Amino acid sequence: MESASLVNLHFKQILKTIPKQLPFSSSKPYFCSTFFDMPTQYYLFLSLALFCIGVMGVLMRRNAIIILMCIELMLNAVNLLMVTFSKMHNNADAQIFVFFIMVVAAAEVSIGLSIIVLMYRKVHSIDVNILNRLKN
Repeated sequence: MESASLVNLHFKQILKTIPKQLPFSSSKPYFCSTFFDMPTQYYLFLSLALFCIGVMGVLMRRNAIIILMCIELMLNAVNLLMVTFSKMHNNADAQIFVFFIMVVAAAEVSIGLSIIVLMYRKVHSIDVNILNRLKN
């Protein structure tokens, strides 16, 4: 019983040492204040890098699934750019448009994967260069 009271006493002493007001507490959460204070150029460079990686993946790869993933990467880079400009100009119209782009991208992935599955059943490969054989 004494050990429990010692733990409670120790716990109460720890609580007294914690300051009532944390140094980063303000009207908005800490992660919001640091996230939105980041310069716009960082978002632009990240979006440019993601888009370039996506373009290089589409141009250099022959696997259909990787090509679809790179197209999604390019769409997400454009979405990031639109949200950045929306935040910069304090206008939410672009963010609503981003939502619709994400819905269309999800539909594109489901249809693209079904086409890839049908292509694999017919040709037993997902190489996009083999699609020329499907003309006959």
